[in-house]
Amino acid sequence: MAEILERIDPLKQLGLVPLCRLEHLKRYSLAYDKINPVCNVLDIACGFGYGSGILAKKASRVVGVDLSEEAINYAVKTYGLPNIEFIVSDIEEFSCPGEFDAVTCFETIEHVRRPEKALKKLHENLKPSGILYLSVPNGVYDNKANNFHIHQFEREELKSLLEKCGFNVEMEYCQHPFAGIVLKMLSRGDNPRGDGNTKSVLHNLPLIPELSARLYPKHFADTALGIYYIARAL
Repeated sequence: MAEILERIDPLKQLGLVPLCRLEHLKRYSLAYDKINPVCNVLDIACGFGYGSGILAKKASRVVGVDLSEEAINYAVKTYGLPNIEFIVSDIEEFSCPGEFDAVTCFETIEHVRRPEKALKKLHENLKPSGILYLSVPNGVYDNKANNFHIHQFEREELKSLLEKCGFNVEMEYCQHPFAGIVLKMLSRGDNPRGDGNTKSVLHNLPLIPELSARLYPKHFADTALGIYYIARAL
């Protein structure tokens, strides 16, 4: 049961703290908005499968992979659809080279012992120019006492690792508790420092966090709960 503890189903577990539910759903929502209907999508570390179910409403095919047989059994029963396949496997071992247009990998890399190997495997599974949607807890803000997290990644550290593994980071977002767990853009590939790029996505924030993000972008990023990358396979 220990491996189940960090998996939730925000669509069914309505007793969860609302911000916790929104935090999980928003990650998939951004990927859903950007994929197209002909995409083959790999949802790695899919957990209970709610995200695979969301993606399958738009994508042509979704493969949900998780190392927990218990989680996969739940996913099959709860979110099984004709265009979803759920598989028990590990992020470092699952291999379908060049098969996927997009990969989602949320809150996973911090759990694996060899993150570089895992990212290279995700790159291998993508088609040329395929897109990786990846999120991690912010290493500056993450609880170092979390027994499930082997690594704590800071922004530039993981960005460098993605580049080392053959990805170009095109967009970077943060999930900020002060902003209601809403994804906010930190940077684009054409402006890697992130200076000034938050303005266009802050129109729906309350005044104080909006001003905070505009005037103190580094502090806004450093105090985020999590970082979300959109990266293209080179």
